[in-house]
Amino acid sequence: MLVLLVKATEPIVDLALAAQKPFAAVPCCVFPSQNQHRKTPEGKVVTTLDEFVAFLLKKNPAATFRSLLDNVPGCNKIVWSPGPHKIDPHTAKPATGANDVFTQQNSAQV
Repeated sequence: MLVLLVKATEPIVDLALAAQKPFAAVPCCVFPSQNQHRKTPEGKVVTTLDEFVAFLLKKNPAATFRSLLDNVPGCNKIVWSPGPHKIDPHTAKPATGANDVFTQQNSAQV
């Protein structure tokens, strides 16, 4: 089931980060006049989809994005985070290392 929640992207990301839960969102509408708090690194209001994606990514260093359909204009990027787990940016899978939260949790269950 696909649920479209207009204007809900940032609150969904914020709630997931606060709860340390994984999330995935496809940002679509920026609504710059209603979201003056969203700023670019240069301090101007976020007005484009690419700026909105960058704004969301800045909220969590573990978050990343993928272009889903590079040749399709508009909403073609997914912003996602695995939650508190670190990911390998090359494989988009949980990192495996002694200090990794994912490894520690799973090895304790073995």
